[in-house]
Amino acid sequence: MKKRTVFLAMVLLSLLALLFSCEKKQEYTITFKVLDDTYKTETLPMDTLPAVVKNPTVKGYAFYGWYYDKDEWNRPFILSEFSPERDTVDGSLTVYAKLIPTYTVEFISVDTVHTSQSLTYDKLPTLPTAPERGGHRFAGWYYDKDTWQKKFDINSFDPTADAADGSFKLYARYISVYTVFYYIDNQYAYKEILDFNEKPNAPTAPKKEGHVFDGWYFDNLLWERRFDTESFVPESIGAGGELALYARYTEKTEEQPGDDGTLGGGGNSDDNGWTGIRK
Repeated sequence: MKKRTVFLAMVLLSLLALLFSCEKKQEYTITFKVLDDTYKTETLPMDTLPAVVKNPTVKGYAFYGWYYDKDEWNRPFILSEFSPERDTVDGSLTVYAKLIPTYTVEFISVDTVHTSQSLTYDKLPTLPTAPERGGHRFAGWYYDKDTWQKKFDINSFDPTADAADGSFKLYARYISVYTVFYYIDNQYAYKEILDFNEKPNAPTAPKKEGHVFDGWYFDNLLWERRFDTESFVPESIGAGGELALYARYTEKTEEQPGDDGTLGGGGNSDDNGWTGIRK
């Protein structure tokens, strides 16, 4: 009798163990790898999908999704289409981050990073608009900031060759400029914006009936300081400086040349005003 009771108890315990084992849900383990390093691992019931994984950030690479295969990258892992029972093997699965090498270019203006871009090697950078700088004009982006010998050319740029190190810097070149304003009969007529290595055109002024053009002057009262292109030094004005020049006319006499306006030099003129000069 006692043996029978023990036997029945053992059978009951076996049935209970079997029952509990049947009720226990099957599980699977999913591992996310980045460059052969484990990024995240989860063990979950077969009827539960993994949580959305934050995209990894790896310097020098752009992340292009998770994949079942890490060589051909033909099978993307799409969470909404993932089936643990179908896609796991022996209760486990490993997916891999697809990373594509990138290069970084920094655009620097007056020793300050204006903007930077990280791009894959099949893409070219987008040249930004350089910040404005008073008294200067922007003259392009350069690899060197001291001698300004190597200008960046987007048309000949090859990321694979020119950005092989993974990053490089471009510097904004600015050239000092000054402005010359021309006045005729004390009325503004024309202006030039010039680099410091350029001198004013000092164009011939339009004809004025009964008068002869006598040149451009710094002053318009005593007419004592005549402007001379050859002796003028642009640097004397300073970056962003302004210069006003006034056209002087003298009344024509019989001893003076005709009113063809040839005494001023530079540019062209006709009866209708200035021609052949830039606005």
